[in-house]
Amino acid sequence: MTGKRRPGLVGGIILIALLASSCSNSDPAVRLGACTTGGSIDIAPPLTYLASAERWLEVVAPSKDFTDPTLIARNTTVTLTIQAAMLDGSPTPGPATKQFLAIHTSFLPGINWALSSGGHAFLALTVKNLDTQTVLYVLIPASDGTHFFAGNCEYSTLTKPIRALLGAHTDQTLDKLPGIVGTEQIDALLAGETDT
Repeated sequence: MTGKRRPGLVGGIILIALLASSCSNSDPAVRLGACTTGGSIDIAPPLTYLASAERWLEVVAPSKDFTDPTLIARNTTVTLTIQAAMLDGSPTPGPATKQFLAIHTSFLPGINWALSSGGHAFLALTVKNLDTQTVLYVLIPASDGTHFFAGNCEYSTLTKPIRALLGAHTDQTLDKLPGIVGTEQIDALLAGETDT
């Protein structure tokens, strides 16, 4: 058998190399919005989901929770205290305060990446009652001006469809989104910028 090739061995090595290179995607939108649960998640249509924001915060300080591998691996919603500033649609955010938020742990790596790479992390919230604010989605404006949504399956369920819908207007439109609340206002912003 010496000197003979095994036909499946070379093909198998090439396939493994291709799979490994696709897993180490350098695009932060894909990497930080990948499906970590082994499949997709069901949410409302992208525009409807974006329009459900009732309040906005900008994360202003890093937290050890954003890099805690044990916490992130839980892949569930937890309550955390996060330093953030309220956004109300005005050009400047409010003062930074401690916010108690229900947040999915898959959002944490994206928030950490944004803060450590010169970008921003905006949290879209829903307010279930006066005691509980829940993070619906995390919008990341990267330092290079591109925008994406971080968290489990957010690339396939939000970033990719929104980019397809808004086309060349994606970053310009998403730059205006933080601070805008109410279905009508968000729908108007998004509908006015679509590539049709």
